[in-house]
Amino acid sequence: MIIAGAQCLANMSPAHTDMTAAILPDFADSPAVSPCIRIFELSVSSLEQVNLEVAIAVAQKAIDEGVARVSWSKEELRRRAEDARWEPVYSEYVYDEDGES
Repeated sequence: MIIAGAQCLANMSPAHTDMTAAILPDFADSPAVSPCIRIFELSVSSLEQVNLEVAIAVAQKAIDEGVARVSWSKEELRRRAEDARWEPVYSEYVYDEDGES
């Protein structure tokens, strides 16, 4: 499963198409294509998306090896992973010069 995650991350490397590019995908805002899922192309534009793709690859390997104790389709696995993904929600910070609120 660790190898599946590492292979997924390696497959997102921009160096596959440009030998002078970075080894790791851009985790900021530069689009890349994820070959982890060969059914369709997926725009990878953030660290969260890279993490999701690696998590799905690892979970798929666990399903394939029979250690996940589920038999989800690839589509259901993706849906469940997307639904379970944590998304931070931050309160707005208001500065109070007097420190009273």
